[in-house]
Amino acid sequence: MKRSFRFFAVLFVLAGGWIEAQEWMPYRLQSGIFGNAGCAFDFWKVKKDKVSEFSIPLMMVYPCSPKLTLYGMTGPAFSSLNTGESYGLSGLSDLKIGGHYLTWNDRWLLTFGLNLPTGKSALKTEEYAVASVLTLPAFNFRTPSMGQGLDLQAGLNGARELGDFRIGYGVSYLLKGAFKPFDAVADSYNPGDELAFSIGADRRVEWFGKDMRLTGDMLYSVYFGDTWRKEKVFKSGNRLLIQLMSVFRQGPCDVVILLRDRLKAKNKTGSFSVYETERKNSNGNQFEIQGTAYYPTGPDMRLKGILEFKLYGNSDYGTGGATLFGLGGGVRRKLTAKMDFDGGVRVYFGSYRTSVESAGVLGLKIDGGIVYAF
Repeated sequence: MKRSFRFFAVLFVLAGGWIEAQEWMPYRLQSGIFGNAGCAFDFWKVKKDKVSEFSIPLMMVYPCSPKLTLYGMTGPAFSSLNTGESYGLSGLSDLKIGGHYLTWNDRWLLTFGLNLPTGKSALKTEEYAVASVLTLPAFNFRTPSMGQGLDLQAGLNGARELGDFRIGYGVSYLLKGAFKPFDAVADSYNPGDELAFSIGADRRVEWFGKDMRLTGDMLYSVYFGDTWRKEKVFKSGNRLLIQLMSVFRQGPCDVVILLRDRLKAKNKTGSFSVYETERKNSNGNQFEIQGTAYYPTGPDMRLKGILEFKLYGNSDYGTGGATLFGLGGGVRRKLTAKMDFDGGVRVYFGSYRTSVESAGVLGLKIDGGIVYAF
């Protein structure tokens, strides 16, 4: 049972909704105290428009006992947008703290989280122009939002073995707090709460003479209505996330193949207690494939190569679609007995559908930092 929980802690990550795994390694239930501190630079160019973000991601994980682990993370960022005119958005981001607790004879994992509104939320008009670009999902900025309200999250997850399969399941509720989105407006906006259900399965198989680990996850999110000046104004369409992953060895390399698809229903808009479903779906399908190979060059260093493909479909209004190819690499090197360096570079090219036409895209992501085990 504990072995199953170590693997399906990834469901805790998905259900919490606050941490998106960038690599295949699952969140570990048991580890020593460690912290990450680094820098990340994201740059995207669409035709002549340019947007960039420099962020400083910080994270600390503290195991209080074999059953209780706490974490904290934040990431101040400095962003700019140039469309012929220059706009900027900089400041602190929200502080996210939380953890998990293994309970009921180690059969259930209780998760909890808190988003403290320490970041910048009341934006000026020119800052809002930058913020609207940072949230575009195809570009996947490290810090897509500087700040929102006081959010509370709680979840319950379980796992069991069923024949050759290990099954994980969970439910999570995210209580969203109100915040002031515009500097010139005194009223607060209250995003709707989120209810998420997750299920996953894992097993080892032998295909093409290779020993593989296959994993499948599904996360279904239900969104409640947003309110503005105490009136219902918006309800996001429910979302289904499907993810498949294969882990195997090819020669000296560990290889991870990840497929991910996001589907979203139509939004609803309205006022007072009346909602109307939009005539066409403004949410396009989002499909991604990522292949990563890890090559050890010695006991203290490991190289990494990455290939990515993103195919984001247009909405029913013919906008928002993207076709992106990415390639890059990185290195993780042990500097001391307790300290590692982890860094990498990725380059992207392809096209993005604006409200007018399909335009060429060039992207760059650079990140590097220190991982310290206390």
